[in-house]
Amino acid sequence: MRKTNHKVSLSGSYASGSTENLFKKLTHDGILQLSLIGREITLQVRSDDLEEIKEILDKAGVDNLSILDWSKCGTTLSGSGAGSDDSETIKVSLIPSALDEGVRCLAILSEFKFGDRTMRKMENTMKSILTDAGVTDALYTIRILKEASEQDYVKCIKIAAVNALFEAGGVVNIE
Repeated sequence: MRKTNHKVSLSGSYASGSTENLFKKLTHDGILQLSLIGREITLQVRSDDLEEIKEILDKAGVDNLSILDWSKCGTTLSGSGAGSDDSETIKVSLIPSALDEGVRCLAILSEFKFGDRTMRKMENTMKSILTDAGVTDALYTIRILKEASEQDYVKCIKIAAVNALFEAGGVVNIE
């Protein structure tokens, strides 16, 4: 899981030989965009990976490295979506958000009793699925329609969340 949601633009000069060597030395993790025109190199990277990428660029022979821009970025859903599991035990609703508050649960609705541990497991499962899908900002609700075990709730949430993600139409950037 990413700690921050920032995009950093960098610029520098590369005059240390073959560009093939530069590309071999660069990591693919954290680099969002790269451009090399003549000796001028520009990159957009994730802020989490900035120090590592700066070290790699320095070792590869990139000089005069400077930060051009540092901006907030993230992803949300392209639309609202709802989904349920095959047995219709749980229904999940997803709502796009650009409030920079992360992935948040609005409500867990149920007529059945369950413990705090079960509730935390359901919330953690939802956050994990949305984060793995690349969503940094979204709101969600969970509606429990049938009584089940904690393991069944978690299993049903996984299926319902994926179905809701597909109905929401995917993920879009926020800048």
